[in-house]
Amino acid sequence: MYTLEPGQEKCLHRYRSESFYDWLLIDLWGKMQQSGDMQKTMLGGSQSLLEFCKALATSETYLAYDQDGPYLAAWCEPVMCGVSLGFWLRPDKRSSRHILTLAHELLQHLFTQYPTIVVITKDPDVQKFHAHFGFIYACGIPHLYDGEVAYISFLTRETYQEKYAKGAQTPEDLPPVKADDPTTRTPIAA
Repeated sequence: MYTLEPGQEKCLHRYRSESFYDWLLIDLWGKMQQSGDMQKTMLGGSQSLLEFCKALATSETYLAYDQDGPYLAAWCEPVMCGVSLGFWLRPDKRSSRHILTLAHELLQHLFTQYPTIVVITKDPDVQKFHAHFGFIYACGIPHLYDGEVAYISFLTRETYQEKYAKGAQTPEDLPPVKADDPTTRTPIAA
């Protein structure tokens, strides 16, 4: 479906207001709908095609794609002195080590602009994935995320640099996340 230059599928591309990127957003919306991830990833008001494209087109959005279309999407919104980060992976790419490389590139890029990254999810399994990258669980707020618990985590530039300077080169090098209830943990000061 997509024609790629050599190595192009291994790069993050920042969304630009051009028809090619608009088509990528439309294709992304379809893939998220088809995989059942739309309801898990986007707030209810951003799930229609129009609202989805508007939300991502007006955010700082990064896409990675291959011949089958988008396989990674990340969208960022400044929040106070930090940034809120949303992230989606196509199901067939979720176990790819290359995704870890792209995720690290994105985090490193964001830390050149912001001292803190905040992530919010309503899926406890996604919250555990965040912990693999070093995000610190802050709290769970009942009813905030479309009527469900919003799990809020954060990562500071210093925490990220410290975690990966100690020899853990990728999240796969880190110990597995404990399967405890994240709502019972207390926040850790950065």
